[in-house]
Amino acid sequence: FPSASAFFLPSSSGHKMLCFTSSERVKTGRTAAVSLFLAAAAAWTTCMHAARSQLSVKSLASTTAPLPPLRFPTVCSRASQSPQTGGGGLHYKRGLAGRRLRSCNSWHSNAAAVGNEGSDLLQKDYDLIIIGGGPTGCAAAEKAAYAGHSAMVIDDPGTGKKVQLGGPTGLFSKALRDTASRIDVKLLKAMGLSDKSIWSQVQEMCKEIQLVETQNTVRRLRSIAVPRIQGKASFTPKGMVKLEFRNGKSVEVHGNRYLLATGSSAFQARGIPFDSRRVFDSDSVKDLSYLPNDVAITGAGIIAIEYAKIFAKFGAHVTLIIRDSSFPAAMERVGVDRDIAEALRKDLLASGVEILYNRVVGDFSVPPSITTPMAIQLLDRTTNKPTGEQLRVDTYLFAAGRLPNTNGLGLEEAGVQLDDKGRVLVDGNLETSKKGVYAAGDILGPPGLASTGIEQGAAAVTHMFSTPKEGEAGGGVGKT
Repeated sequence: FPSASAFFLPSSSGHKMLCFTSSERVKTGRTAAVSLFLAAAAAWTTCMHAARSQLSVKSLASTTAPLPPLRFPTVCSRASQSPQTGGGGLHYKRGLAGRRLRSCNSWHSNAAAVGNEGSDLLQKDYDLIIIGGGPTGCAAAEKAAYAGHSAMVIDDPGTGKKVQLGGPTGLFSKALRDTASRIDVKLLKAMGLSDKSIWSQVQEMCKEIQLVETQNTVRRLRSIAVPRIQGKASFTPKGMVKLEFRNGKSVEVHGNRYLLATGSSAFQARGIPFDSRRVFDSDSVKDLSYLPNDVAITGAGIIAIEYAKIFAKFGAHVTLIIRDSSFPAAMERVGVDRDIAEALRKDLLASGVEILYNRVVGDFSVPPSITTPMAIQLLDRTTNKPTGEQLRVDTYLFAAGRLPNTNGLGLEEAGVQLDDKGRVLVDGNLETSKKGVYAAGDILGPPGLASTGIEQGAAAVTHMFSTPKEGEAGGGVGKT
């Protein structure tokens, strides 16, 4: 933006004011809007240049000379596809003054191709490298960036089924819950709509909510110059991080500190025939392709209760199977107060949810057709013998526990200690047994809530930059 510039000036209160000017003649209508946009963009460019140059606000305030503009190349992060092919998520859209602007779902602040070992993006030393693109990791990246530190987010794309960035594993349930509050299934059925048509609309609404969440996260990371790399990260025995791409290429990335925020995966109990079609865990339930009329759920935690309420809202008869002898006892195991637990129990009953205590599931009989109910045998939890009860349902959900995503990260080889359940062990400052490596979120174990992970990530970032590592000078959360 050659016609616009930005600089800092002291105000009467002693604070620094970010000012922007433009030599363009301000006219009415669209021209005025364009001029204002150019000037504001120059001001934002100054802030982003500070972040990328690792300059402090104080050093910027010492000069009124305009800084060179920051360029935002948009190269998609999928290493196997180049911008020329257009197959890597790189799209074009009409922009300001009719110019063609490039955008992609994943972006980088460097024009070099991802996976190229000569890329400045990957060769750069970052203050913080975050492994995990969930709410914990993205919130920690924002915390570090706003404090003046350079950060990178490494997000494992997995099998390609992942649809959200920055959203918790339970984002699907939140989207489903929001959709359930908007759709009156009973009314739609009375109008003659088929179950297939209703569920198709539910799925589209859920996808839209998840997509918007992803776009918002990408936008936030982009605005603070935090690159997001799609790839699988693992520690080497020397304590470095190896980044492997889908095309098989790999490169080592360098960070002064690391934050583990890889989240958790659903626990699958033995003896249950999970098929992601009629028998689900708390992750695969997002693949549900039909509107169920009868649902059985095992579990007494937040996830189980949430899905029980959601399916009841969709008009299904829901049976909640609990191992404990009472609802408050089950809630106490996950840290819920007895009075709150009793309120939850009453609310579930008012929603039409049937609760069975001291029960576990036994044998399953799953017909090939989804239109034929499957049969589930119930066992007494204390004796492990059949109770004589049998549930006939369309869908079964096992939502009793989650496991930390620590396999394949090379943590133990790098000196990061785990407990017998694979959870990362940390001290009171969320630092692991490996100096400079921190962890937050589900990877630590219960309570396994996105809100808790976000707070832990922020606390870890605050501590890691308040105490300088060996060889570093100074401290403090910000570089001021």
